[in-house]
Amino acid sequence: DVSSRGHPTFLVGEVSQKGWWWYYLAAFMFKSTLPEIAVVAAGCWLGWKRRDLLEAALPLTMFAVYGAVTSWGNKQIGLRYILPVYPMLALLAAAVARHMFKTRAGRRLAVLFLGGLHLVSAAAAAPRFLSYFNPAAGGPSNGYRLLVDSNLDWGQDLREFARLHREQGRPEVILSYFGGHAVEYLGIKAQHLRTHNNIQLRWRNSQNPDKEWLVVSATNLQGVYIPPET
Repeated sequence: DVSSRGHPTFLVGEVSQKGWWWYYLAAFMFKSTLPEIAVVAAGCWLGWKRRDLLEAALPLTMFAVYGAVTSWGNKQIGLRYILPVYPMLALLAAAVARHMFKTRAGRRLAVLFLGGLHLVSAAAAAPRFLSYFNPAAGGPSNGYRLLVDSNLDWGQDLREFARLHREQGRPEVILSYFGGHAVEYLGIKAQHLRTHNNIQLRWRNSQNPDKEWLVVSATNLQGVYIPPET
């Protein structure tokens, strides 16, 4: 039972079976675009200044309640568990635009500016949207140091690896793969190394290969599901 025994979770260099109360807050701050974070900050400021403003209070309350409920649980493995909070950002953005910018031109300019930044962030991440981390978090190249599992690595680059493997003359491979696909179907013969799932790689590389690659998925690199003694 996950609710009692917890679930392996990685956050900023540490692995925990029970997670952290601030896990989803950190995931939101790392994985959301900067305009989304700006909307939440502006909404909090607006809600504090005008506590009777239902337009800001309602989405902020729903945002906080949902975040608190998910943070209470032991299964903290991905931002996908708090995706329902994102529609609240649209409501909050509307309240922010309406009450922080007095003129219609100002509201339009704010929407165009923040919306444009959001689109640029999305375009910069394409087509690897799963691995998106905002610039303040160090971008996708720094993501594996902060979060893994479904925040970053679900084995989605296996086909890209297979293509590169073919282009480089099919060197021998030692593979630690985090994902649900059988690599043999993509023409990869790989020697197994600390793979957590049920895929059985029985291939053994030659004793003296001309070229050999060590390929490790980010989630396995952080040791989330693989005990250190294995």
